Amino acid sequence: MTEIVPGVYQVDGVNGHAFIIVDNGITVIDTGMGGDKKILEMVNKLGYTPADIKQIIITHCHVDHIGGLRALKDASGATVMAGDADADVIEGKKPTAYPKMPFPISIIMLILRNFIKARPTPVDRRLKDGDVIPVLGGLKVVGLPGHSSGSIGLYCPSQKLFFSGDALRMKGDDFIKPLNYDAYKAQCLASIKKMGALDYEIMLSGHSDPIMADASKKVAAYAEKLSTEG
Repeated sequence: MTEIVPGVYQVDGVNGHAFIIVDNGITVIDTGMGGDKKILEMVNKLGYTPADIKQIIITHCHVDHIGGLRALKDASGATVMAGDADADVIEGKKPTAYPKMPFPISIIMLILRNFIKARPTPVDRRLKDGDVIPVLGGLKVVGLPGHSSGSIGLYCPSQKLFFSGDALRMKGDDFIKPLNYDAYKAQCLASIKKMGALDYEIMLSGHSDPIMADASKKVAAYAEKLSTEG
């Protein structure tokens, strides 16, 4: 297990990162492609049981983040929370709008979508920008549309920590444009600027390694770079 700051852990070995917060029970952020077993193993290692998982927060509706959701919900009975605009997809009421990907990855993903699907899961609380979840002194919901319509980030001022989902990703030590950037440039850029305007040191994303220092300053600089590209 990887402890980021006291009480905040990244679950090892999950495709599509999942995180655990220990504060008044367990809060899980994202469940990976099918990370429910890894999450439950880590909950056990921390000395808790599935019943201690009080809530599961989903940053966006893509299968690599909700693939383990239904199994984890069934095992724990936890409250499921997600961005309002993604909730119908998670519940199976609307089809997933997948991000546009470059060739040949787009062809591979088109084929895989027929075999890799998430089980529909009820969303108990539909989150909106500005909502606050009472863990870690207040976890603020930040609407980040672009990668998906209902993508959200989670901002923790007390720990100067930000969970970004897939709203921004890295390759090595450098930021790269999120998937869907070219298709939804205005939304994606506005979301990146919004992230850069907050005050945090650590950024935990859906796929990249954590940024452990000056994260919001780095995001703001990248947003400025994108803005000058026209």
